[in-house]
Amino acid sequence: MRTFGPFQTVAEFNDFLIHAAKVGISRDGLAQIRPQMSDTHRVVFTHGDLAPRNIFVKGGQVVAIIDWEESGWFPEHWQCVKAWWCPGLDKDWDAMIPDFVPQNYEEAVRVDQMLSDRMMSSVILSDIWVDFARKPRQKRPDEERTLILINTTPPTCLNRACTPMIPSPPTLAHMKCYLLCLFFEAVRKLTPRSRKRGSIVLLPFGLVLKVGLLSPTEEGRTIRYIQSNTDIPVPKVLIYATGLFRNYTLMKRVDGDLLQFAWHDLTPEDQTDIIRQLRTIVQSLRALQPPEPPSVSSLGNGPCRDSRVAGIRLFGPFPSVAKFNDFLIDAAEIYMDPDALPGIRAQMSDTSRIVCTHGDLAPRNIFVKGGKIVAIIDWEESGWFPEHWEYVKARWCSGLDKSWNERIPEFIPEDYENDLRVDKLLSDRMVGAI
Repeated sequence: MRTFGPFQTVAEFNDFLIHAAKVGISRDGLAQIRPQMSDTHRVVFTHGDLAPRNIFVKGGQVVAIIDWEESGWFPEHWQCVKAWWCPGLDKDWDAMIPDFVPQNYEEAVRVDQMLSDRMMSSVILSDIWVDFARKPRQKRPDEERTLILINTTPPTCLNRACTPMIPSPPTLAHMKCYLLCLFFEAVRKLTPRSRKRGSIVLLPFGLVLKVGLLSPTEEGRTIRYIQSNTDIPVPKVLIYATGLFRNYTLMKRVDGDLLQFAWHDLTPEDQTDIIRQLRTIVQSLRALQPPEPPSVSSLGNGPCRDSRVAGIRLFGPFPSVAKFNDFLIDAAEIYMDPDALPGIRAQMSDTSRIVCTHGDLAPRNIFVKGGKIVAIIDWEESGWFPEHWEYVKARWCSGLDKSWNERIPEFIPEDYENDLRVDKLLSDRMVGAI
């Protein structure tokens, strides 16, 4: 159920298909398939699932086409590929597909089946793809074991996914990962409501389980990255996994109080010291080197998640700040007068540096104890963003009064007031529409 794209060219779309097939096909096999894919097809509007299950008829006439969730602008052969992929009827229907998608796309279908037939054989249980990701490096004796489930787009037809053609059956590691997710889901459902705090499940022995939205970059992996490359205090991650359309992160409970509730009880001197520590944290994030070439993306260089921009939906990545700004304008179009958007777009800076950004540096995500910051939590919206984005998001929904808001420029000290003003021209109207 992941989103992907958009892509600038058919070639980029084909590259993504190859990348998505790495779970089920060897690298050598992919290298042989890619040259057979056409990069010159026209891009046309496509339903994406013209199967009998999505066609209503009455009196010999088609009266409705339903299920437009997978429609979009795709290469011209994609309609035929998808119609063949999982029609839900027998060969009598299959033989008629070229009659309503008349161009000769048999070669495109043949090449795509070289990918999809193997990809679907990697599906086990509940339409979930799993892959045990190992990083080739020496493991420290005290290092916690990490199990990762990587979720990719499941097929819509389980019977075809479970055909006997299984070139590479699930490994023991695959099953361990999947069983871990089942265990975490059972814990989530069986834990009394009194032991839950939103996405957090309070467990015995000083442990917490965070159950987050599905994302290409697991929060547990992000926290490990921050812990390994900076001195920023973060929760201790024991194990994390992705499956069942959720991210699961098992952590040690932070010993401290949320700054949201402690701020007004701190002395002015302690408040100033907290601000100084936050400034050091922001500087540490910005010292991290972005990927080459720089892009607006998650820390894993994939799609982003940001509640200010798109709620729970994923978006991006973007090859430049300009493309990110274009997306912000597009996201606001349904809430605003389209004639006002070009004027706002002209005021947006396309030359900002791309830096590592937490994305929600608010008191609700900062634990303190004894006047010291002991943990920064909630890294789901972190990534590589324009440098002003940390300030924009910190001011967007801080959760405290002006005694906090007036101190934000002290820990994000550059002058981003104009960027905030321009963003509020969009976000003030978008939030009102949610």
